[in-house]
Amino acid sequence: MNTYAKTTLCLLAAVILLGTGYWAGNRYPLSGVRPWVQSSQPPLPGITIEGQAVSVVRGGFSWCSGSGSCSITDSAPLITILKNHKEPPVQVQPKAKIETHAPPGIKEFTMTRLEGSAGENPYEVPEQPGVYYYRIYCEWFSDQGNAEFGFVVEVREK
Repeated sequence: MNTYAKTTLCLLAAVILLGTGYWAGNRYPLSGVRPWVQSSQPPLPGITIEGQAVSVVRGGFSWCSGSGSCSITDSAPLITILKNHKEPPVQVQPKAKIETHAPPGIKEFTMTRLEGSAGENPYEVPEQPGVYYYRIYCEWFSDQGNAEFGFVVEVREK
């Protein structure tokens, strides 16, 4: 076999391999790759207590929109934002359960009570009457971003 025939055969094999890879990649995308959420800011999580929707505020975040532009937004400490929030806190019964609804495309969702004790269940409001502040941290797949959110509840006497 001469050099020209070997070169032609190698090029043909390369085209077949590349074409097969392209076809298989488009037909069967990698399962670990997730599409980005199409939003200019991180979507808000949903919070419900005793059937009442709770107002959630967005704190600082790092976010890349689906169009490719990325931004980092700094904010005041979350406790400051929550204490200055104009909307009154939702009033709930002692020991009420907190239902969470994670935003789309989420990889990590962590909720804690600010100024709380270690070992407390953050998904249940305290028994003692008072105003309580909560923090939610969310992180999205494919390094799209992360954000801090917060909400306020008031536990009333039985």
